[in-house]
Amino acid sequence: MSEPIRASAFNKPPLKTQVIICLLFIIAIFTVFLQVKDFKFLFYDDDQYIILNPHVREGISIRNLEWAITSTEYSNWFPVSWASHMVDVSLYGLWPGGHHLTNVVLHALNSVLLFLLFSSATGALWRSVFVSALFAFHPMHVESVAWLAERKDVLSAFFWISAMCLYVYYTKRQSAGRYAAVLFCFILGLMSKPVIVSLPLVLLLLDYWPLGRFFDGKTPVSSLFIEKIPFVILSVLTGVFTFYVQETGGAVATLSALTLKLRMENVAVSYVKYIIKLFYPDGLGLMYRHPIDYPVWQVVGAVIFLVAVTIFAVAKMRLRPWFFTGWFWYICTLMPTIGAVKVGISYMADRYTYMPYVGLFIILSMSVPDGALSSGIIKRAAAVTAAVAIIVCIVLTNRQLKFWRDSVTLFTRAATTAKDSYFAYYSLGYALNNAGRYREAEEALKMAVTINPKYAEALLHLGIVLLRQEKLNEAHEVIIKAIRVNPLMTEAYNSAGVALMNMGRLTEAAAYFKRALAVDYGNEDAYRNLKLIEQLATGK
Repeated sequence: MSEPIRASAFNKPPLKTQVIICLLFIIAIFTVFLQVKDFKFLFYDDDQYIILNPHVREGISIRNLEWAITSTEYSNWFPVSWASHMVDVSLYGLWPGGHHLTNVVLHALNSVLLFLLFSSATGALWRSVFVSALFAFHPMHVESVAWLAERKDVLSAFFWISAMCLYVYYTKRQSAGRYAAVLFCFILGLMSKPVIVSLPLVLLLLDYWPLGRFFDGKTPVSSLFIEKIPFVILSVLTGVFTFYVQETGGAVATLSALTLKLRMENVAVSYVKYIIKLFYPDGLGLMYRHPIDYPVWQVVGAVIFLVAVTIFAVAKMRLRPWFFTGWFWYICTLMPTIGAVKVGISYMADRYTYMPYVGLFIILSMSVPDGALSSGIIKRAAAVTAAVAIIVCIVLTNRQLKFWRDSVTLFTRAATTAKDSYFAYYSLGYALNNAGRYREAEEALKMAVTINPKYAEALLHLGIVLLRQEKLNEAHEVIIKAIRVNPLMTEAYNSAGVALMNMGRLTEAAAYFKRALAVDYGNEDAYRNLKLIEQLATGK
C-alpha cells in the first residue's frame, strides 16, 4: 500500500523574483494583446450590452446600479459585469479601445494571480510560471479577452482566482475575517457570471493538492467539507436562479429540440474535443454548430477515454495528487457549460475553457517528475519544450486576435470555420449590410436561408438588403416568406410595406403598415410611413 500524502515542505520563492516575474507577465500580455485598442464594438452582443443599452451608456450611477441588480436581460443575471461596463463608459465614453483594454487588464491580473496562487501553494516557481503562461497566451482564451460581451468571463475569473488566493491565505492561519474575504470574492464572482458555481469543488481539490489538508494531521477531514457548506448553498441557489432566468427567457433548449441522448453524447465528445483543441487549436471560431448526430465510434471512444483517465486519476491519486486535482478541476469546472443543459446556439465555445483549462495546465506542468529534472539533459529538454510551447501559443494567439478586429472580419472567419452554420452566414450578412456592402451581404444571407429556409431573421434581413439595392419585387417576396415563418415580426410588415410603397402600390403598402401597428402599436417607423402614404394620397 502506498504511503499517505503529506503536505510537502518547500522553500518559498523570493519575493523579488516573484515581483519580477509578475512584471514580465504584464509586459508580455500587453505586448501581445495591445492591438485590441484598435478593435471596434461588435454587433454581436457588444452593441446590445453597451451601445444600445441606455443604462450602460449613461455610465455609473445609483439608478443604473439598481437596474443592474434587478435586470435579467439576455436571460442572465450578472450585475457586477454590468457595473464594470458602466465604469468603462464613465472612463472612456464609447471609445471601444478603452473597453477592450479593461479586458486585457483583467486578463493580465488573472494570469499574475494564478502564478502567485500556485507559486505560494507549491513553491514550484517555474512550473507555476508555465501554468500561468499557458493561461495567458493559449489561443483558446482569445475569445474571453477580445470579446467585450464576455467581460463576464475575465471578471468572474478575477474574483474566482482572488478567492482561491485568499483561501490559501486563510488555510495558513484561519480566522473569520479571512474566511469572510473568500466568501465575499465568491459572491462577487457569482454576480459577474454564474459559471463560478464550481468553486467549492475546486477548493476541495486544492485541499487535496497542493495544500495537503486532507493528510496534514491537523485538520479533520469532516471540517474540510463543513467549511464549504456556505459556498455550496450559494452555488445551489445561484444555479437554480440562473436556470429559472434562462428558461423563462427562452434560452434553454427543450428536450424536443435536443434529445437527452444527444445531450449526453455531446457531453462526452465535447470533453474530449476541448482536450484536442488544447494541443491542436486549429479552426477556432466564434460558433460551433451542434451536430445532428454523433458517429457511434466517436461517442464510444470518448466515453472509454474519459473513464480510463478518471480511473487512472483515482487509482494514482496518492502517487500523483496533482493529476487527480488537475483532471477533476477540468471535469468539474467545465460541467456548467458542457451542454447537459443546452443554452444558446453553440454546443461548444472557446470561452468555456477559460478556467477549466487550468486543470490541464497543472497536469502538463507537473508531468515531468522532480527526480527526472535532476538530469541536466532532461531539465534542458523540458525547459526548451516549455519555451517552444509558450512561443507557439503566443504566435497563434496573435493570429487569432486579428479575427476579432470588427464584425465583418469576425463573421467571415465564423462562416469559414462553421460552413454549415446558418447563424454564422446570417451574422456575416448582417455585418456586411451594416458596412454598406450590400451585394456581399446578399450572398451571405442567401447562404443562411439555403441552410435554414425557416430562419425568419435571415429572410427579413435578406429582404432589407434587396430593398437597399432597389430589387423591390424580390425583396417583397422574401419578406413575405419571413412573415409566414414568424407572423409577429413588426419590422417585416414595415419592410414589406416599404417595398410596396416604392413600387407605387400605396393601398397595399398602407395595409402592411397597419398590420405592423397591430402587432406593435408603438412602432414609429410604421406610423411614420403610414402618415406619409396618407399625405401622398391627399396630395399634401
